Amino acid sequence: MALLADTVHNIGDTLNSIPILMAFHLSRRSATRRYTYGYGRAEDVAGVLIVLSIMVSAGVIFRESIQKLFNPQPMQNIPWVVAAAIIGFPGNEAVACMQIRMGPRFTTSSVHALAV
Repeated sequence: MALLADTVHNIGDTLNSIPILMAFHLSRRSATRRYTYGYGRAEDVAGVLIVLSIMVSAGVIFRESIQKLFNPQPMQNIPWVVAAAIIGFPGNEAVACMQIRMGPRFTTSSVHALAV
């Protein structure tokens, strides 16, 4: 169950990158006649989409967990589960390190874009 939860979480993180990148791109646009304050609010919309995504993934994991509580089944394909855990751990660490290293770059650029 934990491996499924981690997989759903990783898929959600990957898909959440799309609205974030779109919002960063839009927030750099200059103000127009129609959007006199610019497109900085695109980041707010992306934030709402990400919160909805987290709620959906949490709901899926909650439903599956409850189902496993009421209908327990023995583990199957244990070698594949072990292999996925061994591969997944360094993968998660690599992504976390990349996010820590690149996070300030995105924050600085979006703040600068809003200031312009």
